[in-house]
Amino acid sequence: MDEQELADRVLVRLVQACRDDPGMRFLVTPSIDRSGGYRVSYPGGRFNARPEIIQDLMERRLIQVVEEKSGSLVIGLTIRGFDFYSRNYEADSPE
Repeated sequence: MDEQELADRVLVRLVQACRDDPGMRFLVTPSIDRSGGYRVSYPGGRFNARPEIIQDLMERRLIQVVEEKSGSLVIGLTIRGFDFYSRNYEADSPE
């Protein structure tokens, strides 16, 4: 499985987690194991992801950092120009 497929699988997990709460945010922390990856946590569960996968999703503007907290990131979904954690669901303005 290539990196693009892995990134898409992580994105699907994030979208599925937000099914009932489009404004959900995710906490991304360094993993406690020696893999060098991240643990992505949310109210319904958690999973691990490699740093390059998280970076790829940010570069493709599918997720963005909402807040930085003592070594951790709070991220939210942005898909097809929509800000899923904005309560009014307005489209992002093009750059």
